[in-house]
Amino acid sequence: MRHQWGATVPGHCLAAFSGTPRFLIDRPDPVHSQSDVLDSLLQGLHLRTTIFHRGTFCGAWALDTSGSGRAAFHLVLDGSCWLRLPSSPAPVPLGGGDLVLFPRDAAHTIASDPDAPVPPNQAVSVPLDAQAPVPGTALICGHFEFATHGANTLLDALPDHVVFRAPASGASSWPRHILERILAEARADQPARAVMIERLVDLLFIEAIRDYLVAQPQSTGLFAALRDPQIRRALDAMHADVERAWTVEDLAAAAAMSRSAFASRFQAILGRSPLGYLTGWRMQLAYDWLQEGATVLDVALRCGYQTEAAFHRAFKRQTGLTPGLVRRAAGPPRCD
Repeated sequence: MRHQWGATVPGHCLAAFSGTPRFLIDRPDPVHSQSDVLDSLLQGLHLRTTIFHRGTFCGAWALDTSGSGRAAFHLVLDGSCWLRLPSSPAPVPLGGGDLVLFPRDAAHTIASDPDAPVPPNQAVSVPLDAQAPVPGTALICGHFEFATHGANTLLDALPDHVVFRAPASGASSWPRHILERILAEARADQPARAVMIERLVDLLFIEAIRDYLVAQPQSTGLFAALRDPQIRRALDAMHADVERAWTVEDLAAAAAMSRSAFASRFQAILGRSPLGYLTGWRMQLAYDWLQEGATVLDVALRCGYQTEAAFHRAFKRQTGLTPGLVRRAAGPPRCD
């Protein structure tokens, strides 16, 4: 998958219709609804970037960072290289400003040559230096860490790897400005340089997800659902009011569809029923709330369950763990 940074989403207006449910009055347009759902999904990741390499490779080299079990990324700051994948016979060229993501730690090699048999992880890189930069390929490599537990709606919707192309040189876009700032930070000897780069890469990850939403061509999956105006309205309603005792009829009304047509389209696009999706999202939230020290009853009520017993059953069925075990494993409640 390859995408270009900085695409924009076209605007639409939510057409009024007779019998609009009260919870849809004055709702934002579909573009903002799309953002609302994506906001909650991204916040649920609790993204944290860790960088393990920052330097320039010269000559012939190859780098294989797979096998850690964590989501990985490579950001080309300067120069060029090649992405080699066991699943693809054609190497993918990468240039300055390109970012490649591996949400599930897929096997891969980043190399100086498209097909030369260079042993991986043998070459030594040169530290980045603004005063005396060396010719070669400057890379920042790291891991994206997520506080996720089991299946995750957003990460599971991404392919094994995604390449995001840099904005054209001289283009006035904030991704280009972020890339330039990362390069400047990487070459500067400033306090808190590593933390600054990690947070800037966090921003690039979010922009990459937004661009993927705009550019992806698939007809099924989460990103396809977010591009479908009617299904998106139902998703927005769920995410905006997770406590509500939603029925399929309520969600169909939110989507301005008949019950049968809505249930069929939702299943066809997302591969699960509307209430199955809602339960999965509730349990992701519940795990976070339990780890933050909320009581089981409080979490049950926040997830729309009237009793602890009903919530307990749903949580264990979804995660394989009991709510009490998750809460105790997190330690004493935090006061912040």
